[in-house]
Amino acid sequence: GGVICGNDDNTIINIMGGSFINNSSTKQGSAGGFGGVIASFGTLNITGGSFEGNSATNKGGAIWLSRNAKSQISNASFLNNQADIGGAISASCRLNISQCKLDQNKANWGGAVYLDLGGDIEQSIFNNNEAGKSGGAIYSADAVATIKNCNFSANSALTKGGALYFNGVDKGKIKPDSKVDISTNTCFKGNSVTSESSEGGAIFYTPYI
Repeated sequence: GGVICGNDDNTIINIMGGSFINNSSTKQGSAGGFGGVIASFGTLNITGGSFEGNSATNKGGAIWLSRNAKSQISNASFLNNQADIGGAISASCRLNISQCKLDQNKANWGGAVYLDLGGDIEQSIFNNNEAGKSGGAIYSADAVATIKNCNFSANSALTKGGALYFNGVDKGKIKPDSKVDISTNTCFKGNSVTSESSEGGAIFYTPYI
């Protein structure tokens, strides 16, 4: 956590506004590099705020959440953050995001958001995010997610899922609980994949459906 670390499952962090600009978390040897602004092992509630130009050498250019963390993020903006995994946010827990704007974030996996356990994304805008590999806006390692009333515009990935990447396979077997719901009020415009062997200009889901 470049600014804040909630280093315990019982920690509660409430962010209700403010600006977090050009902060970073850098890997030292085999440790660190998680959450350019915030690393949380407990409860993180964000109900406003601006996160711009933050970076992490590992996961979560602005925010990283552990497997046991609990988090809801709303009414916040994330601009030009970057990391190897999850340019703005990397969550090992299930994550709720609503009424957020995520622009110009970059990562290899999950240009804006990386989800280990899926999540619920509502009324949010993802523009011009970029993945060096897969999931230009969102990479979900677990295909259990709902996306409602969102806009995805001009996001890109090199190989798979210009806007969204979902993995419904575990150790070669289809996950029995895999389910992705995308509402009819969600718009995809101008998303792309750029390599010759690329797949899923807007959405990539494995296995194929």
